[in-house]
Amino acid sequence: MPLLSPASSIGDAELALVELIVNAWRHGLTASPVVLVVITGGTLRVTVADRSPSLPEQRKPNSLSESGRGLQLVAGLTHRWGAEPQKLGKRVWFELDGAA
Repeated sequence: MPLLSPASSIGDAELALVELIVNAWRHGLTASPVVLVVITGGTLRVTVADRSPSLPEQRKPNSLSESGRGLQLVAGLTHRWGAEPQKLGKRVWFELDGAA
């Protein structure tokens, strides 16, 4: 059985990854974020690193806001997410647990 057998889980991972990459481009002070994908014990962990030391925060945009929903989307699509400061920038990650 594949790690993320439901097609929706694969789509969720793709959408969350795109969101983290776009955030890194817009806010991360780098044109080329580093992406790391690791599968361990049935869990997919995706990490996107950029050069900005500012850690991301979920916003609470109003219904007319044109942006600010990205991390809400990541939180809703994944099992866990977080951010870790690094010497040069930060890493933002999410995890999806595999199907039983």
